[in-house]
Amino acid sequence: MTEEDCSPWVSEWAEDPRLAYRMNLPSAGMQFPALVVADNGGGDLNLRVFLDSRDAGLWATHRVEGTGPGTWALQADTPPATDPGTETPPDPDPVPPVVPDPEPSPDPTPTTTDQEV
Repeated sequence: MTEEDCSPWVSEWAEDPRLAYRMNLPSAGMQFPALVVADNGGGDLNLRVFLDSRDAGLWATHRVEGTGPGTWALQADTPPATDPGTETPPDPDPVPPVVPDPEPSPDPTPTTTDQEV
């Protein structure tokens, strides 16, 4: 979030501090989950940002991918997107194939028994 994104809530709180029960006040640089509502191409997205609030949110328009305030980024554990039907993303936790145990080798040295003596 940028300072400009936060200003509506900061000014609202300044007018009426009793609003604190409704939300935790956001500040610039904080990260929140968002839903993509429009892909404008070239990494430019319109987002519905979910704030730490019971009823407040942010419509963030024309946001680009980045690491600074006012940008969007995928979570570190999110696999990269693929075009549907062109490629299957790798399994994040593949199960190794089951390999059967090899047959035991016969013992090359003969043993004597009571019957052979």
